[in-house]
Amino acid sequence: MTADHIYPPLPPAKPPELAFQDKQLRAVFLRLFTSLFAGYRSCLTITRIHPKPVIHFNKALFLLLRGIWHQNEFFDRLLSSMRFYQFTQERGPPFRVCDIFDEEYDTARSGGPLYSDLTSQFSTVTATVTNGITTQQNQPNQHYQSHLQVSISTAPQQNHSFLPSNQNQLQTHELSNQV
Repeated sequence: MTADHIYPPLPPAKPPELAFQDKQLRAVFLRLFTSLFAGYRSCLTITRIHPKPVIHFNKALFLLLRGIWHQNEFFDRLLSSMRFYQFTQERGPPFRVCDIFDEEYDTARSGGPLYSDLTSQFSTVTATVTNGITTQQNQPNQHYQSHLQVSISTAPQQNHSFLPSNQNQLQTHELSNQV
């Protein structure tokens, strides 16, 4: 017996199933796109004059918020592409069904522990996102209870301190404006 055979080789690990590998790959791309598009929602302007809202993406503000001061060919092409335009049109309206991308976007935006720069935590993040993808695919109807999801209101809030506190003050104010 030689020294090569003192420690027998470990049995080969069973490779993950193709369906699981597919979900892991999707999780990696999902994380990539959530980090690329971080902050895009704050650069959307929604105009609700028409029955269908008009959504405009402010490309210059997005680049400024990301700290890109010089010409960047990658972001110029990405933000000018038709697919990104379609992405902003689909995900721009505040009242829509949320999915796993929205959950991961919120996690990335909040700077949670899942999105640190440590590569040692990458497998943990991938496993979490993979479980989220599996859960989302196993739901029978994605629109079920979508009305319970919280969405950010884009309408301005009314400042009640400028309004008269009672009806008498309101009538006095109206009479003084008529004179």
